[in-house]
Amino acid sequence: MTRSKFEKGMRVKVAHANAPRKFRGRIGTVKDKQPYEGYGVEFDDQPGKIENVGSNWLELLTLNRTRRRAVDAIAQDLEKRRSPRYEADCFVAIELQGHRFIGKCVDYSDTGFGAIVEYKLPLGWILTVELPLTGRKPLRVQARPVYEKGSRYGFEFLFPDGNMRALIAEFFAEHLEDNG
Repeated sequence: MTRSKFEKGMRVKVAHANAPRKFRGRIGTVKDKQPYEGYGVEFDDQPGKIENVGSNWLELLTLNRTRRRAVDAIAQDLEKRRSPRYEADCFVAIELQGHRFIGKCVDYSDTGFGAIVEYKLPLGWILTVELPLTGRKPLRVQARPVYEKGSRYGFEFLFPDGNMRALIAEFFAEHLEDNG
């Protein structure tokens, strides 16, 4: 038997060209190892469902596979931002390698959000953020921390499609209606 490439909680992407079409390009979290069957992966697009994926199709999502981008944090440089920020005061759940953390969202924009997280997060790693929509199943989106100063993080949303962008905007609109 070969040495395990992946451990529970690792974030992976199905990147191999010969992987079955239903898996290609999907991102998820390793939940268990099935001897001779591969790894049980919970994909972000189907939470709660674990699918067996061969190890030769998987690629570990790590910091060295992502490009860092500088984020302006100086107030005088606000005009350099890609989109305006708006105040927020809500909580979000952040999942990284099988662990779940609660963050306090302090601002947001069309492209990301800022939050206070009392846990050291690795910059550039892709993680899952859960936004609680009123009366519905929580919205799970992919994001990546791109800025850190103390316990304050700046996250960039990774959008699979325009529909996800609309749902995120709806979450923040609901929040503004409830608190304002």
